[in-house]
Amino acid sequence: METIKITKQSRSYQQIDSLVIIVAALATSLDYRNQGAANYNPGDYIVAVGKSTNKMVRFPIFGPLEAALINKKPDQIAIVVEEIAPSKHNYNKTITVLSKTLDHVFLPFLIDFYESNIKEATGKFGDFKTNSESWPDSWQMGWVVRNAIAHNHKIDFRDKNSKPRTWSGVTISKENDGEPIADFFNSADLIILLLEMEKSLK
Repeated sequence: METIKITKQSRSYQQIDSLVIIVAALATSLDYRNQGAANYNPGDYIVAVGKSTNKMVRFPIFGPLEAALINKKPDQIAIVVEEIAPSKHNYNKTITVLSKTLDHVFLPFLIDFYESNIKEATGKFGDFKTNSESWPDSWQMGWVVRNAIAHNHKIDFRDKNSKPRTWSGVTISKENDGEPIADFFNSADLIILLLEMEKSLK
């Protein structure tokens, strides 16, 4: 289990802050609709399970919405990532019923992060077109996902000489052209991808 602390100095702060607010709002509306109330306590969370990474991501559901309602920004957001395995933890909530919604909600955040940091990545790793193999696996796959999102959510290798890209045990190549990116990754996977992309820039 790994706790990733996102602060206001983190490159992903804006994306993660917006995401946890949305997740908390979705959980609140779902619980209110189903149970007539949505009462959470400090430490409560919901879980998104990855499709390909064999990991799951915990989102806090106490705090984000409360802070947003008084127009405050948290100094720190804790995102917990752990392996999918039998666990002693009792998960308070799950977002299985909202997984497709979350998948679509998160995609613009990944593009925003990619475009906001691509210049710094290029400065650190070199030109992607001429030397992509020097880039971390996370950024290579980020390139694949970003292109797919921009092309109707389908994998798009315009350069047919482009080499396969592998991240977290998943390989995507030109042979996958036209396949939905959702066949490979969901929002939990892509959140982990974004956090690894940020880590590689440090």
